[in-house]
Amino acid sequence: MTHADRGSIDRADELERRRRAQQFVAVFEAVDWDFAGSADGWRYGGGRDLGRLVEDARRSKAREAEGFAGD
Repeated sequence: MTHADRGSIDRADELERRRRAQQFVAVFEAVDWDFAGSADGWRYGGGRDLGRLVEDARRSKAREAEGFAGD
């Protein structure tokens, strides 16, 4: 492979990266973002309450176990 060939590949890779970046930006621009109250959730001590998420996961796992046990 010649130096010129590598340059063509590098340019093609860069063009592909830019095309993908444009697609990502378009997706982000296409949706509504709601940041209401986000400062309260992320400041020192704000954290996130994952209790509901954990409980939902436990329930889902229990339902799956019941379904498999009944087969």
